[in-house]
Amino acid sequence: MREMWWQFARAGVRSSLGERGGIAKEGQTLLQTMGRPPVLLTSRLMDLGVRALGRDTHYPVFRRHFHAYGVGFAKSGTTSLALMPHRKFRTQHESDQSGLVAALAKYAAGASDAADAGDTKRAAAAESGLLGYLERADQKKGSLEVDVNFVLALALPQLLKLYPRAKFVLTLRDPLGAVDSQLRFLDHVAKSEVTTVDSVLWNTGCSKALWQWMWGSVQAERANEERALQRAYPDSWPLPVMLRWWCSHTLSVLDRVPPRQLLVVRTDALSKRVTADEIAHFLGAQAADVNPSHGFRTPHKTTRARPLSLVPTAHLQSVLDRELRLQPRCADALHKYFPDDPWASDAAAWIRKASRA
Repeated sequence: MREMWWQFARAGVRSSLGERGGIAKEGQTLLQTMGRPPVLLTSRLMDLGVRALGRDTHYPVFRRHFHAYGVGFAKSGTTSLALMPHRKFRTQHESDQSGLVAALAKYAAGASDAADAGDTKRAAAAESGLLGYLERADQKKGSLEVDVNFVLALALPQLLKLYPRAKFVLTLRDPLGAVDSQLRFLDHVAKSEVTTVDSVLWNTGCSKALWQWMWGSVQAERANEERALQRAYPDSWPLPVMLRWWCSHTLSVLDRVPPRQLLVVRTDALSKRVTADEIAHFLGAQAADVNPSHGFRTPHKTTRARPLSLVPTAHLQSVLDRELRLQPRCADALHKYFPDDPWASDAAAWIRKASRA
């Protein structure tokens, strides 16, 4: 199996010479410095290897020690989750994001058109296309043990069809913390002048259409109380929209994944040994093969003060209360996973806690 991987990887590196120097350089460095298949092998490199070897549609299949997906909302510790398993396991974080979003957008459009026309055959064809993409993507990535990507939450029914025994880990941050972290990340992106996966997902038209189809309307007026926030973070969405996305994402995972196949882990617990042990037990791995991690955080030096501190506390509380009333099961989930933390649903307490962090 190891030789099969090297065959594909070397072919990919060789074929990328003269075509994409960056990929070639990255691949050569990986091949020279790592004594095992690198966990960050790109789908692009695998594609090049397949084409170079004359195998247009067949990718190597690797034996999994376990099979899991990380489907926590963006900025909930998903990068840390991908880094927790030992290096001998194959893990990736938000790989082939543009391809996944395009496949989901195509499926969403096809399914919507089929529903409007009452055409079950078109609906089945749309789902078949998404299933095919997910299966090919899994093969291209090398049959990962842990594939971490918040967008995969939009394809949970299809993933469960393809892999009925797969397990899912939902990293969960409190709603205000999730929104605040998203805003700080946008600020970090703007200051670093780097186009990232997250910035593309927040702002591309196809992504907005996709989110709207899957999670309902994302339209909301920008309240006057949020004008200071908008000036400081011009790429941000109205707070009701961002909180609604958090609720919808959380509920979609809790509702769709069978309880025995789902582990919910709080973001603030990722650095604890007991959490790593819990994840290892859930995956079926040895405790020593999963390590605590929560090191990938937006650098404080590149961010301003807490974004939500720019919003009057009364307005922040009003928006949060309204969204939790609109989705009462979301409020139930918040109380279930943050039972002893009043700051999770109290804006004033959250601001005080955040200011001390």
